[in-house]
Amino acid sequence: MKNISVNELNEQILQKEELILIDIRERYEWETDHLPNCAWIRMQELPYRLNEIPKNKKVIILCRSGRRSEAVCHYLNTEKAYNNVWNLEGGLLQWKEKINPKFDIE
Repeated sequence: MKNISVNELNEQILQKEELILIDIRERYEWETDHLPNCAWIRMQELPYRLNEIPKNKKVIILCRSGRRSEAVCHYLNTEKAYNNVWNLEGGLLQWKEKINPKFDIE
């Protein structure tokens, strides 16, 4: 499984690299705050919405702490043959700590 740090992700966003960001948190978490240009697919819905996740682009999966996104990345890599899926290490908690302290997270 591939991991990306919040610093690396922030740099790629600033460089306007082509990324697909997918937040897998629950609705109340998403509504509290989320990254701009980020898609929202609840973890439980993901197996039914695979057609929305391209296999030919870099996909970053994120959640609150990085644990749920790690499980989703493992599932996509091992069971669904996605090769360019990345887990955001430390999740949005790390994003708040290292990139944007104003980010509001439950």
